[in-house]
Amino acid sequence: MVRLLRWAACLALIACGQSGGPTRTHAPASAVPATPVVVPAPIVARAEDARPSESELCLRRIAELGTEAELPGAPELEARRAETFARAKADPVLFVRAPVTATLGREAQARRKLIFDAPNSVKALFEAYPGLQKRRDVARELLLTEGYVYAAWPPMASALSNLIRPEDLFHDPLLYVQRGSVTLRAGLRENKAGAFYTYLDGPEAGARVKLLLFDRVATDRASLAEPLHRDVGALRDVLGFEEMTVRRLTADHVVADLRYGDVFVPSVLRANGAALALECEAVPAPSRASVLTARRDTLRRERLLERLRGVIRDQVEEGLPFDEPKTEVGQQDGKLRQQWVWAYRYGRNEFDFNEDKYNVFDLKGRPRVPQVCIDFVTDTLERASGSWYRPRGEPRERVAGRLDFAALGIDNERSVESFIEFAKAHPEAFEVVELSDEERVPYARRAEFFAHLSEHRDRYRPGDIVTIYGMRDDEKMHYHSFFVYDADPVTGAPSLVAANAGRPRIRPWEAEMQSAPKRSIRARIRPRLEWLEAMTALPEAVRLDPAKTLPSTI
Repeated sequence: MVRLLRWAACLALIACGQSGGPTRTHAPASAVPATPVVVPAPIVARAEDARPSESELCLRRIAELGTEAELPGAPELEARRAETFARAKADPVLFVRAPVTATLGREAQARRKLIFDAPNSVKALFEAYPGLQKRRDVARELLLTEGYVYAAWPPMASALSNLIRPEDLFHDPLLYVQRGSVTLRAGLRENKAGAFYTYLDGPEAGARVKLLLFDRVATDRASLAEPLHRDVGALRDVLGFEEMTVRRLTADHVVADLRYGDVFVPSVLRANGAALALECEAVPAPSRASVLTARRDTLRRERLLERLRGVIRDQVEEGLPFDEPKTEVGQQDGKLRQQWVWAYRYGRNEFDFNEDKYNVFDLKGRPRVPQVCIDFVTDTLERASGSWYRPRGEPRERVAGRLDFAALGIDNERSVESFIEFAKAHPEAFEVVELSDEERVPYARRAEFFAHLSEHRDRYRPGDIVTIYGMRDDEKMHYHSFFVYDADPVTGAPSLVAANAGRPRIRPWEAEMQSAPKRSIRARIRPRLEWLEAMTALPEAVRLDPAKTLPSTI
């Protein structure tokens, strides 16, 4: 949903802009040999025939903006931003200032004290939430900060993003949800289970509303004017930068260094409400070719990733079941898919396993194929290539696309370990990084784990496949695998992952790792760009003219 909204906003981004965001204090990671950026003193007038370049003019504009009133940003949030985005599902935005808690009423103030003065405030919030659901007025006061779902402390950010539902805060017939630079309407519905909100427009019209961290909610559109946030996710999707170091925030502009490959480019971004657009950039002349190449490759990969993300979203919507029988005799994970294939091929609409019945198709007639975690990975790649089973009512066959792992000679294509070995044996298709024992930080050591993701952010990029290994609650060693789905455009650190661990879901790293905190990252597998292009049969659609990869400015 987040990425669909960003792409829907992209057409408006080049013509209009938006600014804002907190200043980052950390330097680029040592793994990225950033080109030092020096803003020179105002350029001395030169001969009439020597006109200043676009880069020189942009540096002058940056100097001019240094005289405008500076906004504070949200330094507390930015100090732990990478961890926050790895723990809470959030829209990637910057804040020109942090939302502040208004003066609370007596009851809200008393409840806030009970929660935040408790030894474990997150646990206290979860315990207090059922009572807050019965008092929407108090819940709004306590849980929305200037209309935002906002928290600067990562554990509380995670709690809010998991707990808050719009129907627990409002009972108005119409709501407005501002996410990034897009505002969507939501309507109240009721059934026997209670009241809930659904989107009235946008790519998920009709779906139930789920609030993300940093969403802004109001009962009238006018209340959403003058946002405190700026949409950097949509801007990243247009420009193709990999991370952002904010230098200065003003009411109408963001001055930032945007990273393309190993070069940080001084840039001026103009704000129009919550939207941001490029006003100018000062590409260092010696680095122009490398910036062009990095931007071209990033945008090229992004178009391919949208193909993969579309398949992932389809599987989430289909709710494909995890391959674990309802009734097991010993360990029988992975057995249902074999039975499903047999039933599908022989024209059955259901099959039995251990005296339980399973459907071959869902209510919409789509194949209901059981998956283990590595099936989710290989199914995603194969479906992106055009390979998949036909729906009900069509001939019972698997359409052959450009990729079929079963035909490629993997010893066991349903084994994570076998997939790692296969990827290592095919360097023309995959780049594999196996972590040393020293690098393998179990999730139980959360601070170290999140620091590892931030430090090695270039190792874990959207589209990469990550495998983890370690002991689960059953005291046995297990593998698990998933895709990196998205990264925070400010820090560059990975944020969302996609997997089938019970059912297909897109969620933060914390949600994927916390069920087995003794596991650590075993390997990262990156499909190569040229291989992806060949497998998805989209080479013409993704090839970009290098001369056009420096965007137009506003």
